[in-house]
Amino acid sequence: MFASILSAFSYVLLSYLLYSSVFKSRSYPKMAIYGSAGIGLLFHALSLYHLFFTPTGQNFALFNVVALVSFICIVLLTVSHIKNDASALLFIVVPIGVISLFSAQLVSSNQPIHSHILGWPLVHIITAVTAYSLFSLAALQAVLMNVLDNRLRKNPSHISPLLPPVQTMDNFLFQLISTGFILLTVALTSASIYSIELIKSQPLHKLVLSIGSWLVFLALLVGRHRFGWRGKTAVRWTLWGVSLLVLGYLGSKLALEFLIKNY
Repeated sequence: MFASILSAFSYVLLSYLLYSSVFKSRSYPKMAIYGSAGIGLLFHALSLYHLFFTPTGQNFALFNVVALVSFICIVLLTVSHIKNDASALLFIVVPIGVISLFSAQLVSSNQPIHSHILGWPLVHIITAVTAYSLFSLAALQAVLMNVLDNRLRKNPSHISPLLPPVQTMDNFLFQLISTGFILLTVALTSASIYSIELIKSQPLHKLVLSIGSWLVFLALLVGRHRFGWRGKTAVRWTLWGVSLLVLGYLGSKLALEFLIKNY
């Protein structure tokens, strides 16, 4: 909990710097942003270590995974901030990281503890969680692009000049989707390679929705390549694909850890 508190303080400072940059058009030294992000991530990682590695084994509970996803998202956006201004998206994700950390510390579940995970199961978990992180960022980026598009049509003078061009944001969206699609493909493939029993042990709707999400993103990438899909079309397809993925994975874990045990 102490590491989570220190991480939260650093993230609050980071949020203030990002808010001032995006909405107040103020400029700060990049080292101030990267320094606060780095300290926050350091203590975030320390908190995750204690959450996942317990004396009895590894704990992959729902809120632990959400805290891990938020950590990966902040890392990716901090790195992206160097080459491509991701201030607005980082400003949205940082508070989510704080909430997820404290939720993981305070909320318990009946998630079983794993003694150790190696080999293909570990590949599956790493690629799946990273894919969920990328698609989560893609969903937030799609929503942000939609909001900015509406504001540009109604009142463009209210848009911060520090925000990147729409074309840059669109390219970043498809970079997230393309990389996430590759990792989701590896995650689904590694699960089938590891064991048929692993697939059978999962809820049927989780498998169906995950494959459905994979097909949606495949169609989106083909549409982008062949027909130049962008704008609202890309936003809709992105949100459909992410919604299926969230229902399949997080919905299943929520039901298994918090709902079923009450009956």
